[in-house]
Amino acid sequence: MSEDIPENEHSEPQDYKVGYGRPPKATQFKPGQSGNPNGRKAKHKSVQEQMRMVLSKKVEISEGGKTKRLTLQEVMLRNIANKAAKGDLRAANFVLGLLNSDAASESDTIDQNKLSNEDLALFEQMMAELSPPLDLPAPNEGIEHPIETLSADLNEQKENPNDA
Repeated sequence: MSEDIPENEHSEPQDYKVGYGRPPKATQFKPGQSGNPNGRKAKHKSVQEQMRMVLSKKVEISEGGKTKRLTLQEVMLRNIANKAAKGDLRAANFVLGLLNSDAASESDTIDQNKLSNEDLALFEQMMAELSPPLDLPAPNEGIEHPIETLSADLNEQKENPNDA
């Protein structure tokens, strides 16, 4: 009892044998067609690469009544230099250290791994001043844990079985 399959539908040309390593012609890739049309997934960017992208974004500032477009990194460096000029010793130390640094002279970005703890603290302070504060809840603040709530409800039901 075999079902009737029209011979034209699934048949291969007589000169082509289907077998191991020789799939049917109908299922083979057509010329110019990829076996992976979506391609490889994009590689995730490191935190350092993301920071480079953020610092390279252009922002508008007004200076002397004129609007200029500078990178965020340039704005930060100007702010640190202005603080140093106003007498902030930590900022002055950072600026002078940056000027004398071999790594800073070779690159157009600042490698945060090579900064001292004081410089990192100044950097974080500048980032906090430049970015708006986020109103994030403290860890575990306002978050109900379903398991704890469920166990408390079960304990309450055990103590007062007639209330349920």
